[in-house]
Parts: sequence; C-alpha cells; structure tokens
Amino acid sequence: MNRSFSRSTSSVVTIIAALLLAGCSDNQAEPETETAPPVRPAVIQIIGDNALASISFNGVVRSAERAELAFRVPGKMVAMEVNEGDKVEKGELLAKLEQDEFLRAVNSAKVEFDKAQADYQRGVQIFKSTQAIAKTDLEKLKTKRDLANNKLSNARQDLDNTSLRAPFAGVIAQKTVDNFRNVNSGQAIYVLHDLKNLEVVVDVPSKMFFSPTGQREGFALVENNGSIRLPVVYKSYSSEPDTLSQTYRVVLEITDLQGQNVLPGMNARIYPAEGGMVEDAVIQVPIQAVLPTNTGDEFVWLVGDNGAVEKRVVSVGELIDDQVVVKEGLAVGDKVVVAGVSALSEGMRVRPLESKGQK
Repeated sequence: MNRSFSRSTSSVVTIIAALLLAGCSDNQAEPETETAPPVRPAVIQIIGDNALASISFNGVVRSAERAELAFRVPGKMVAMEVNEGDKVEKGELLAKLEQDEFLRAVNSAKVEFDKAQADYQRGVQIFKSTQAIAKTDLEKLKTKRDLANNKLSNARQDLDNTSLRAPFAGVIAQKTVDNFRNVNSGQAIYVLHDLKNLEVVVDVPSKMFFSPTGQREGFALVENNGSIRLPVVYKSYSSEPDTLSQTYRVVLEITDLQGQNVLPGMNARIYPAEGGMVEDAVIQVPIQAVLPTNTGDEFVWLVGDNGAVEKRVVSVGELIDDQVVVKEGLAVGDKVVVAGVSALSEGMRVRPLESKGQK
C-alpha cells in the first residue's frame, strides 16, 4: 500500500516538473521585446543660403545737422524767446543778453574813432598844403585812426553778439540754462536739431563691418512708427574700432522720412539690403545653441539625415543681441538644434518641433 502511494506521488511530481520545464522552454524561445529609445522634440534651425536676412543692428537716430548754440560774449540773460520743442527759422532771435555795457563800449569807441579820424584828416590837409607835418607823424595818425576803427568794429560786433540767433531752421531739442542767469562765452544755451536731415548711428562688429564699396543700402524700422521701412544709405564710418567693444561706428542717412514722426534719440533697427552693406555673409545661431566642451572648445548639436544628433565643434565670434556669429564649423544646409540642447546626448534622435530657417 505504501509502495503504491509512493509510486503515484512520484509520477505526479514527474509530470509537474515536466510541465514546468516545458513552460520555461517556451518562455526562453520567445525573445524579449526591446523598447526603442524615445525621439525628443527639438527646435531646429536650418542654415540658409542667405545669412544676411537675419542680420540687423540696433542704432539711434540723430540729426545730421545739430548745434549747441552759445553767446560769443559773456553777460546776463534778459530774454529767452523759445523753449524746448519749438520750431525756429534760420536767423530767428532765440535769446538776448543785457546790452547796457556793450552799448557804452560802442559809444566810447565811436567817440575815440571820430577824434582819430578828425586828427588824421587835419594832418592830411596840413601835409598837402604846407607840409608842416612830417610824413612819419601823418602815418602815426593814420595808424591811430585804423586802430580806433578796429576797436569800434569789435565793439559793434560784441553788441550784435548779445543776440543769439538760429544758424539754420530746426527744432529746439534742449534748453540748458534758465533766464536771468549770468552766462559765459561759449556756454551752451540751446541745442538745435535739423529734423529734415536725419541719420542713424550704429556700432557694427568687425566681422560684419560695412563695406566701403558696392551696394550700401538698407532700411530702418524706427520705434513708434510701426512696420514702416525708411530707406537708409551708407554715409560714413569710423576708421578705428572702439577700444572696449571692438566695434566700428557707422553712420547711415535716412533718405526718405515718408511723412513719419521721427525724432533724434529714437531707437532704430537697421536691416541691410540683400547683398549690401556687409562684406561677407555670416552665420548666426541663438546663443543658447552653443555649449562648452570639457576641453574648452564650443560646440553645437548637428542633426543628421536620420535625425540623430552629433557634436560639431565651432568657432564663434561677436554677439549680436541674442545671436552669436559662427565663424567656422557650420555651412549652408546644416541643421542645428537651438532649443532643448541640454537634454541631448550623442546619437540621440530628435524630431523638429519648430523649424527655423536662416534665410
């Protein structure tokens, strides 16, 4: 009885073991399914054929003709005829100094001249009629007369200089002193701007320095004037860069204001015309697209045809707002990740979340 039960139990165990082995064998036969690495979304910039379109410069509007107006003589202010923002015509009276002292100087010089003139005329008559006066004495009388005449002319000029007049038509941009103050010769009283002739001053990095030859046109977008494009042309440039920023100052003339309200001091954005104003097309990418390497170089993530990214070492140049100039390492047609770069690694695949073309 016990031997029969033992044989039955052994058979059951054998069957169960066989089933378990069969199950294990089946599991081993089916390969495990590998999870594909995720494809990350990324903002990708395509380096276009014409990098000039994305280049622009910040500038400031100024008057092409502007002047600090000052008296040529010192004195006390007694009249200020215009204020800031007033339009004035050429020759219009702007301010006056107290004239009493200058009038006395003119009267005194006139008396001195009249006497010297009379003495000289008497000497001439005597010399012609009797020659009772030596020729050298006559010359002294003439010299005295001429000096008195110069003194009178200077006194009259000083009196005229007590009136400050506009040297050209324009707008009073600034009033620098108050009335009834004593002012020195050459001390600025007003700042006058000619609003008919305006220009924009920009500081340009050396890499994108404006070419002094060839096409030199572009347009300006001036604040508070919407999307109105004001044409500009190259006018002049500084031959030496700024010692700190290593930029060159370039002056552009606004050739047509198109009836827009443009004033000195307004901010402007300058865009070169296609093919003009810069020596070579340059490549720019957002500054956040450039990362440092462990060896001190800098790189960007380049996207291959299969969507996988790889490091591309680049040489960068000047900063222009939030963009950095790439001098070496990129070419037309390259695809560069410009956002989400910190989460990438070599070989990771990406898909364009938003394609940005540099045209």
